[in-house]
Amino acid sequence: MYSHFPAAWTSPTELIYTANGTSSEADFVTRTEHEIPFTADIEFPSPNYTHKHFDFDEAQPHVVKGIFAPCLSPNGRSIAFVALNQLYILEIGDATPKQITHDTFYKQGPVWSPDGRQLAYVSDKDGIENVYLLDLVTGKERALFPSNSEAQIFPAWSPDGKWIAFQNQTGATRLASVESGNVSPLLQRRFFPGRPSFSSDGKNCSHCDGKAILTSLSRGYKFQF
Repeated sequence: MYSHFPAAWTSPTELIYTANGTSSEADFVTRTEHEIPFTADIEFPSPNYTHKHFDFDEAQPHVVKGIFAPCLSPNGRSIAFVALNQLYILEIGDATPKQITHDTFYKQGPVWSPDGRQLAYVSDKDGIENVYLLDLVTGKERALFPSNSEAQIFPAWSPDGKWIAFQNQTGATRLASVESGNVSPLLQRRFFPGRPSFSSDGKNCSHCDGKAILTSLSRGYKFQF
């Protein structure tokens, strides 16, 4: 029995209520109460189904049945995504994607730079989630803003490729220079906000946390609607 069920009057002086896992009846004239005994037999058929078999010793390749966070390249010819905890790029029209990372660290959220030469993605390879920039031409990689104390998730490029907005573990939005890695605050902490999004001219950045918030990067004001 649950105590949040409302009490029910059975007469002008008597009511039934639930408390402490039982139902009771109280009489306000005699100032007495007694527990109402209750038992029930409930049939619960156990479903008969075949349990999934996990063969961890199988050496043959298997088809990947799920990918995560697919992102279309600016020229519309390639898709970056995460599968089996690695980054892949699939050229549209090809049957086999190209694996571009080969480590065991967590990865998520690849996004293309506006010129299509780099991918920004999140990994915990240095102990905490940071944004990394992977040059697809040279294969070189670097952390956008190395941090051992503040996680970085949901990176988003500005249209000119000079800035990346991201969020930390508190839900605050930060703005980082791609060239220098310098970071400045953009929005205070919010409850689980969505990925930041830049306007086409790069002058505004928005995100949603139940309410849409638009921040002007050129004028410094915020709109909430």
